[in-house]
Amino acid sequence: MRKTRLDSSRIRAARRVIDPVFLDTPLYRCEALEPDLGCTVSITLETANPVRSFKAWSGRGRAAVIARHDGIRLVEDSLDLETCEGAATVGLEPVDTVPSFDAVLIALGGGALATGVGQVVKALAPGVEVICVQPLGAPAMTHSWRGRRVAGMRMLLDHAGLVVEPSAALGIAAILKDRDRFAGRHVVTIVCGGNVDVDAYHRWVGAAPTHRS
Repeated sequence: MRKTRLDSSRIRAARRVIDPVFLDTPLYRCEALEPDLGCTVSITLETANPVRSFKAWSGRGRAAVIARHDGIRLVEDSLDLETCEGAATVGLEPVDTVPSFDAVLIALGGGALATGVGQVVKALAPGVEVICVQPLGAPAMTHSWRGRRVAGMRMLLDHAGLVVEPSAALGIAAILKDRDRFAGRHVVTIVCGGNVDVDAYHRWVGAAPTHRS
């Protein structure tokens, strides 16, 4: 495994100082999704906390003002190593609790979650495939991914009872895009956020096709 600046001992230490409300994330197999997806699916539910996200959000602008006023360091999400090591604690839970799995699907945003979880999983379960998911490329490809992402949101609502933001459905979208790649495998998908505008959610999900087993 390629050496990185992330440190496993610091990641374990980070777990001990993170607010307990963000620890012990629900992690469970969602059998209702499996007939439509053709694989075993476990969900890491990072929305089951007061901010409905894998990280405690605060206003970045306000935080910057306070940091300048008080002469303290502002830790920037995904830019500073500490945020990657904090996010890496998300990866400890499936590695420590799921007996075995073949792949983990991670939404690629700023990079902290993907970097941290990827580091932990490859260090502690090197045989697991780490897949970061982000719609990129031509407008037609982005449009296609948007359709799958919304379909993933609808499937998570119908089969798992979860209201999620678009990025949280990217793991399901990835399976829908390439069913053959995941067929018969045990896949862990990180549901990373549930902060979504209600009106927009109804427009998206209401227009999505319903998947039934």
